[in-house]
Amino acid sequence: MLGAIIGDILSIQNQETTNKNDKTAMKTSHFCILLSALALLGCAEKSNENNNVETNLTEYYAYTPQDTIGNEPYKQLLRIDSARVEYIQLKWPMGFPPSATVEKVEGADSSLIVMEYNDNDKQMFDTIEAKWFELMRLCSQKQYEDALSLYIKEETDIGVALVNSTNKFDLDYHVIGGLLLDLLTKEEAMELLARFLEYDKSFTESVIILSTTNDGSGFIPPHYSTLIGTLGAIYTNLGNETKAEELIEPFRNAVYLLSDNVWDNEQEIVSYKLAIYHNSNDYAKLKETLEEYLAFVIDYSAKSGENHDTLIEHLEMSIEDLE
Repeated sequence: MLGAIIGDILSIQNQETTNKNDKTAMKTSHFCILLSALALLGCAEKSNENNNVETNLTEYYAYTPQDTIGNEPYKQLLRIDSARVEYIQLKWPMGFPPSATVEKVEGADSSLIVMEYNDNDKQMFDTIEAKWFELMRLCSQKQYEDALSLYIKEETDIGVALVNSTNKFDLDYHVIGGLLLDLLTKEEAMELLARFLEYDKSFTESVIILSTTNDGSGFIPPHYSTLIGTLGAIYTNLGNETKAEELIEPFRNAVYLLSDNVWDNEQEIVSYKLAIYHNSNDYAKLKETLEEYLAFVIDYSAKSGENHDTLIEHLEMSIEDLE
């Protein structure tokens, strides 16, 4: 959950503000109260109503890297491989990679689609797929350093072997991220994970572009907002607020592509923005973000008839402290 990452950031910030002046400490204290209120109202819980889910991704924005090796990455890889094989069998029942030629059948009302395979393409895919199987083998034997070295070197080919963007992100999110944080320094791990997730972002956005029809509809991979939110959280933890801020609008776009629930969407977006600005101690942008969100909550409450007085109270208190 984004709330978990915000919690980590706030925990660090609270420790750092211990020796600061009372005013800064007061800001942090009220900000914690506000984020607690948002969390209780479900801002970090986003239900995915998209029926085209390729793989269930039930966690949002949260890592437990210290437990990754203990949780046996190989079991995760078996799950991902099962989803990979299922996808191949569903999309290409005659095998992968396919090519198609159309032949007109004498006397038939329609053309006959004849699936043919280019031997060179098949050999190339077999070579690429072997790298995925090697990653699985290394993890099955708990040779995690070798597995990580292989992935760093062969990420692109392994991504092709996984055949869709959800499987690639699933691998990075549930396996690779944890291995990186277990085996490297935090900064090295985060920088590499950011690189992998940038690849996933390009992969995912290519899927969206290629699936978009003339009327604007298309397939939105269910992990899209999670991917961008996680990438932004990583940049925030690396202290790269510029990169994290650049992802605000892409994050907003992803959230709204996957859901039309305005209340949940705006809670998720404001949580993302607050995490960035709180981490960078940018109180001017914090105040601006809170004021914009307060205006939204008041307007939403008036139109929906819902009572959000507790949240409004915390927002007003936090804004007052930032003046």
